[in-house]
Amino acid sequence: MVEEATKALFPGPLWMALDVAQDPDGDAADGPPPLLQAPGAGVLNSERTLNLARYYLPDLDMVSDPCKSDVRAFYRSFLQKKLWAAKMVDSWGKLPDGVLDGNMQAFGSLDECLSIHVEPEGSNHFKGQYCVISFKNATQANVTAGESFGNEEETRLADPRLRLAPFIGSFGPFMPVAMYGTCQPSTCTDDQLAESLSNVVKTQGLNVSFVMCQTDAPPTLDYNAGDVIMIVVLTLLCLTAVAATVVDVWIINTDQQDLRNGRLKYLLVFSIYTNLTKMFRINTSKNSEVISCLHGMRVLSMTWVVWGHQMGLTLFFSINAFSAAAKYLQNSWMNQIILNAFPSVDSFFFMSGLLVAYGLTKEFERTRKFNPLVYYIHRFIRLSPPILLLSGFLAVFSPLLVRGVLAPSSDAPGSLSSLCRRYWWRDAFFMTNFFFSESNTDSCLGVCWYTAVDFQLFLVTPLIFLPLLYRRKPGAVWMGFVTLLSVIIPATITAVNELPPATILDITPEKSMAEMKLIYTAPWCRAPPYLMGMWLGYILWTCREKVTLKKWQVVGGWCAAIAMALAVIFGLQDYNTLSGQVLPYDPVVSILYSGLHRLAWGAALLWVVFACHNGYGGPVNDFLSHPSWQPVSRLTYTMFLVAIPIQMMIYFYSMHMQLYFSHLNKILETVGVLFLSGLAAVGISLLAEAPVLGMERILLRKSQ
Repeated sequence: MVEEATKALFPGPLWMALDVAQDPDGDAADGPPPLLQAPGAGVLNSERTLNLARYYLPDLDMVSDPCKSDVRAFYRSFLQKKLWAAKMVDSWGKLPDGVLDGNMQAFGSLDECLSIHVEPEGSNHFKGQYCVISFKNATQANVTAGESFGNEEETRLADPRLRLAPFIGSFGPFMPVAMYGTCQPSTCTDDQLAESLSNVVKTQGLNVSFVMCQTDAPPTLDYNAGDVIMIVVLTLLCLTAVAATVVDVWIINTDQQDLRNGRLKYLLVFSIYTNLTKMFRINTSKNSEVISCLHGMRVLSMTWVVWGHQMGLTLFFSINAFSAAAKYLQNSWMNQIILNAFPSVDSFFFMSGLLVAYGLTKEFERTRKFNPLVYYIHRFIRLSPPILLLSGFLAVFSPLLVRGVLAPSSDAPGSLSSLCRRYWWRDAFFMTNFFFSESNTDSCLGVCWYTAVDFQLFLVTPLIFLPLLYRRKPGAVWMGFVTLLSVIIPATITAVNELPPATILDITPEKSMAEMKLIYTAPWCRAPPYLMGMWLGYILWTCREKVTLKKWQVVGGWCAAIAMALAVIFGLQDYNTLSGQVLPYDPVVSILYSGLHRLAWGAALLWVVFACHNGYGGPVNDFLSHPSWQPVSRLTYTMFLVAIPIQMMIYFYSMHMQLYFSHLNKILETVGVLFLSGLAAVGISLLAEAPVLGMERILLRKSQ
């Protein structure tokens, strides 16, 4: 029973390999050398090899020279037990161990295949060409990872858009992907192999989903207009930064500081030396106007985001995917922290609203004016240049940085490079979330839905907040009304569309997409924590003197904050079980949680920051306000942008084999991603962020 069910899920070459391994009549005398008689490879005699090779090599009747000649040379060399032919068969993906535990991809050995170089042997002279093959059922399309692999027309496998919520929403009726690797002569094409395989597997009710091939030839640039522009821009930025650094060091060594006030000041904003010094400066002095606990909160929120993405993006390419999914989705506290990691983004919205309101209140008290031009331009040049630089870099150079079984897809339609070439403007001009629909979810940097929502909330902040500065009581009433609306709107949308309480596992793909479009990426539904931050920003500035609280107030505040935070994180535990059954729509739970949980999370953070800033944080404040957080805290924005591209390049495009899924392994991988993201963030900040902000300060000072 188990064998028949498994054969239905894993058709074709994997079971052919198993049949070979189980063949009791195999003639070892006619078979290959002991190299091929390893577990899983079986005893491949000539007849069995010829039968099995139909799934790994093009059919001789369907190809012409030189491919036909080289495939024949392989058969002859294999029967003659030549090492290169044995290595080619050995590199083929065969039925792996743990198939019923989710080990569904038999990638074989990429490096072994690419190391094959057949010296001139008659008319044959070729290299090994590694190919990845995937099938799909002719009557039912593969369910891979939800929306994560692109669209049907562009072969939706090998697409980097592994968005967490859509693939979770489609995880329920899971069907394995039959994907394996082969090695063929470099004179054969992927189209020839695909056409040949189609004839072989059509009798089994299968279609070839895709064939991707590569040799050891390094990837190259097309040098089109976009490539040339990006190379020129990046070269000029690097040369300018080097020149500025040389001048800066020369000024320091010669003690000619007066030169900084001349025309050189426009060059010195690019100085790597000065900008690195500012970036990694640690300030231990106390300043009542600095909300120091935000440094730790920002870094921890960033870590939570990357950890959640790492767990989700690598689950389906794990060697123990099935048992890992069961463990990953158990009702334990650690799993729920990851499955419901979405409040980590609300933390960023809260801090954004807090700092905007805090700065507006401070500036208004100083000048009694609001300068909309400076307000909007500053925000745009603060956020957009790093996005532009990273998008251009990924569009041009990302295919050059990867090497793995799926590396050919890095420049295919729907890939990271392709998406950045086509849709960079959506991210750079903060429109990503408005294109979130079933037919078009494409963007270069998937996380830029957040920067888009944040910028859109920033746009309307003056309309909400300025009345509070001009006339306190009417302004407070107005802002309170807007806060109430921010609760009513998502609750109403949830009720009208019968949506789940939030982004959860036990949900249909249709409801998941609707929740993402109508709630998750809508600025009017993500406003509650932002508004709570605005309230706190106003309170902290207007109450600059330390607020005196009684002991019961402090204890009550911390108890309420902890209770609200725990309710938000663990309140969806019954919905994140992957039981195979979608829970019936519960209007009370869905409406209340959808409307209130982001406001509750913002309220919990409000108390934490208020208590820490006013001396009631105790060990929490000591931890969050520790000076060691400061350097990484300054890099969290660029780390946020670059983390997922790094995860995709390492764990998707550069994958050679599947990894074992465990909490410890994912924590170690997350630490590695954070380290690499930090290094990349330093580069982006030095070339795009710090110079632009430095130039802005000079121009604003000059205009004033």
